[in-house]
Amino acid sequence: MTPTRPGRISAATAPSFFPRGGCRIEWKDRRENHQRLVVRIIFERRIILTPQQMANRTVRPKPDLPRSPGVHVQAINKALGVAAGKLSDADGDDYPFERFSDSVYPLMPALGVAWEELRASTYPEDELIWQPGELERDGIYGTHDGLWLGQDGAAVVTAIWECKQTTKKFQSIGDLWMYTKQGLSYCAMSGLSHVLYDICFLLGDYTRPYQPIGITTLVEFTEKEQESWWGVILKNKNAAKAEGRTDG
Repeated sequence: MTPTRPGRISAATAPSFFPRGGCRIEWKDRRENHQRLVVRIIFERRIILTPQQMANRTVRPKPDLPRSPGVHVQAINKALGVAAGKLSDADGDDYPFERFSDSVYPLMPALGVAWEELRASTYPEDELIWQPGELERDGIYGTHDGLWLGQDGAAVVTAIWECKQTTKKFQSIGDLWMYTKQGLSYCAMSGLSHVLYDICFLLGDYTRPYQPIGITTLVEFTEKEQESWWGVILKNKNAAKAEGRTDG
């Protein structure tokens, strides 16, 4: 049975968002292992920071939003990516060189945190809601980076905001499997249809001398695409270990 689709999110209700209330991978269509989702790009622009933007950065205290115990959609997508050959156990998190421990927070993800904080600070406060809280659907949680309340021409758009940093070579969003599937999943969980990606490619296009390239891309996913992928997520819920529990 098709899951009930969440209601639409408006700018007025966005800050409150939704309240928190070794497995076999199942693929109904095995061709998903080999097919790439055709992403509809509304716009794709180079991120160029100006002295005025840097001077006018907003101060945004980091919200203290603990993650709910249970299964999170990022872990399911990672397991699916490994099974499909899109990710490996080593590079699924895009920082395979050093692991988290009780005494070490690896520098690469720390730089990613700094990039997200910097990028968020360059948006006007009425255009970006940073870290608004968790999404939940069918007992699965998701934590997106924010909500973008912007415009595409004359049209007002409310979009999931995803801010990422990677050492991968500069490429189109459609070639970044994990980022695409995460955005698609968050749309399925929220009722929104757009995702705004702000991605910093630390090593640019791998041309020496290496220089970072920042790209902002607005994409749109149809309801059919969202529900189709959510069906895959539900079938593979047990492929991910629940967070904050010792019983699996």
